[in-house]
Amino acid sequence: MEKIVSYAYGNVLMYGSYSILEFGGLGYVSTIDKYVKVTVTNSSTKEIVITLSDFDLILSIQIKKNKISFSSDDKRLNFLKTAIKNIVRYLNSKRIEIQNMNVSVKMQSEFRSQNIKTGFGSSAAFTVAFISAILNFHGIEERESVHTLSKKSHYQVQNSGSGYDIASSCFGSHLFIQRQRKKENCFTLNPLSIPSQKTIQKLNWPSKLQPLFIFSGREASTKDYVKKILDFKKKNRKQYEEFINKYQNVNLRLTKHIFNNNLQGIKKNIEMSWRYRKKLGEMCCVEIENSEDSKLIQEINNNGAFFAGFLGAGGGDVIGAFTLSDKDRNNLKKFLSTKNMACFENVKMRSLPYNIVKLNNY
Repeated sequence: MEKIVSYAYGNVLMYGSYSILEFGGLGYVSTIDKYVKVTVTNSSTKEIVITLSDFDLILSIQIKKNKISFSSDDKRLNFLKTAIKNIVRYLNSKRIEIQNMNVSVKMQSEFRSQNIKTGFGSSAAFTVAFISAILNFHGIEERESVHTLSKKSHYQVQNSGSGYDIASSCFGSHLFIQRQRKKENCFTLNPLSIPSQKTIQKLNWPSKLQPLFIFSGREASTKDYVKKILDFKKKNRKQYEEFINKYQNVNLRLTKHIFNNNLQGIKKNIEMSWRYRKKLGEMCCVEIENSEDSKLIQEINNNGAFFAGFLGAGGGDVIGAFTLSDKDRNNLKKFLSTKNMACFENVKMRSLPYNIVKLNNY
């Protein structure tokens, strides 16, 4: 018997969370060392059985003449069902018949806290782990195929998004540049002044900036935020375009400071980038950072952080606090304990593309 195991890692988006919706927009995304694990083995039954132990769910799938039947209508399975449909279509295009399989899905505990998503990119990590495991089980190992199919599946469920999170789970930490033109991408942002035109460029986060990830206690609704911002864009085109180009220019300066390992330049410009994101939320009536959030972030900065702010889309999920020494980190942890705030001490930023383990005759 054959066993395929795929490990796909979560991520944090440091900056550029809304500018990367536009063609040419850029932002830095890092994978973390926590993963979603998908295991695929042969099945003697005439169906695909998927076990999701984190949700106490078992899903049976039957495929007859390309008609797919699912045993459950649970909405939590939307990413999985969309991925299965796209996998079947893709294998059909390759004239490969999908095999009956036993599939198990397990994610590490850091992706959820008190049954709330923490904002470490669990849906993207799941999608990539799931698709890469099943494609590899059918003999398809090309990473670009996994990326294309995962990005398509993820977008179809959310009906929005830039694709940075799927890219990070496929390729690891990098400078993400939006190179896909969509209907809503009617203009081009100021281009990055470095020669490559690739979507993905390797960029190392400075090792002196050590992260401590803090759970805000609430889940961000990124899909709703993006919808409101795009609605604002349709109604206030000129104002939006002027603002988003200024936001992009800040992110360009920030990127150059990361390339040059200039810590003071990084601090100044990442805080400015986060302020632009907050201002964008105020323009679009999206609560990306309220007054209590701003007060808390200032307290975090006053108690050990070199700089701190919401990661990703803002509005909840994870706050990233970056310290320069163990002393500062310990002082910050003591402060957080007085606020009864959960932090993920064992979550590290690492460049980790998904990896596949194959076992034969196990």
